Amino acid sequence: MCFSWSFTYLCSIKRSVYSKNKYYYGKRKQILQEQVCCHGNRNVVAAFLLGIFAYNGLKKVSMGERVVTVKGKAEIEVKADKASMSISYSLKGNSLSEITSDSKTKTALVKEFLTDMGFTNEEILIGSLSMNENDYKGAVYRYTGNRRITVRSKRVDKVRELESNLGALYEKGVIIDSYWANANYEISDINSIKPKLITESMQNAKKAGEQFAKDAESKLGKMKTAWQGQIDITNVDETTPYIKVCRVVSTITYYLED
Repeated sequence: MCFSWSFTYLCSIKRSVYSKNKYYYGKRKQILQEQVCCHGNRNVVAAFLLGIFAYNGLKKVSMGERVVTVKGKAEIEVKADKASMSISYSLKGNSLSEITSDSKTKTALVKEFLTDMGFTNEEILIGSLSMNENDYKGAVYRYTGNRRITVRSKRVDKVRELESNLGALYEKGVIIDSYWANANYEISDINSIKPKLITESMQNAKKAGEQFAKDAESKLGKMKTAWQGQIDITNVDETTPYIKVCRVVSTITYYLED
């Protein structure tokens, strides 16, 4: 009797445990199925979005941007409004007193020459004396040197006159270093002509773009990008260095429309 009761009790416990395990494994299976479904939905959404992005990217590539890049050049001739010129002359002597005396004599001659030509003291700049001692045998003079006088003026024509009359200094015994015997001519206010150059170069670029669009049976659209190079300044030629050519090139990209 006792054995029968125990067996019945054990069977009851076994059925209870089995029911609980069945419920647990059933619930676990349901959760796993939901997770799989959820991940599956996420994968579907991700694939869908990826497809949209890929389609848009391919569409953009296939359509492309119809653009044209053109260049426009503009140049104007401008007379220089500032000039400078250096007069460098050699000095010699066998003692310091001799070379300093030679320097004073030639400096006075050069300054007198410039003053007679009409240059003011403010336009005449006298540089320092430079000397070298020759310690090798066979040297004619123990000391040699040079000095430089620079003329800076806004009277460009007066500096041009000086440049063509330097030969008069040779007659006075002043030997000029030919390396410095050339005037430099400049444009002091380049910003005053910059807007005109840029406007003209952009207009010329647009004309080139319109011609291209016409040949391609299209229309010139809006500007996409624009780049303006530096202003290049050169002499018109070797004989007229006081006349400058100011040049600029603009590069512009336009959209093309049907």
